Amino acid sequence: MRIIGSFSPSETLQRSLFTPVCSFARNVFAATSSGEFSMLSEVIFPNSCDSLRVLSQMWQHTVQQPSAYTLRHPVNTGDGAAAYFADRIREMAGHLQKQAGTSFSEGELRKAIEKFNQIRRLLREIYARRKENPAFLKGSDAVALVTAGLIMDRDEYHLILTRLMQAGRGESATDGRLKRIMLTGPLMDHIGLLEKIEACGGCVITEDITNGARYCDGDTATEGDLFLNLAGRYLNASPSPT
Repeated sequence: MRIIGSFSPSETLQRSLFTPVCSFARNVFAATSSGEFSMLSEVIFPNSCDSLRVLSQMWQHTVQQPSAYTLRHPVNTGDGAAAYFADRIREMAGHLQKQAGTSFSEGELRKAIEKFNQIRRLLREIYARRKENPAFLKGSDAVALVTAGLIMDRDEYHLILTRLMQAGRGESATDGRLKRIMLTGPLMDHIGLLEKIEACGGCVITEDITNGARYCDGDTATEGDLFLNLAGRYLNASPSPT
């Protein structure tokens, strides 16, 4: 489950982290202080911006449940970066298996990778259909659909995507007077902004955002070293602003 923010903490809780830290980090810390994530066993932090580093340090000192783990990744994609990152993913997998008191086989990992590949392919088909026929799915609904996939059970999500593609095969083209728009930026967690664009006659046919088209860019190879394949897929995906 990806933590994307969209919380409304009290002003008192927001002040738990000092002002230079971004609103996302402050809001997430306030949410966990209120017990928002108590049902989780672990939260994994990327080793990225200073705000998340501060949040991770505060989390480790003040939050009892869930515990925090930092996944260290390379800051470039040069020689050796994929091998380094593959080792870090292996370490994380070992840590999670130990914490959960369980294990998984290479075959089970390959099956999980194939499931996520299928989900990304379905999303790419949906985005291709939207470009041809914007009436197939509104931009606000498309972003909400991708965002749902970051949170919900992946088997149920795969079924929803499959049914959506099947239900939309007979759709006709939309009014050509709509203004076709591409949205670019970081993660979009305020769907209402897209709905306002659409209410003004705009038609968001695609996005270059973390919870949009960028999420389903590329697949993970299933032959050879699976951890190295995972590392390569992440390092060669469309880059995030951070």
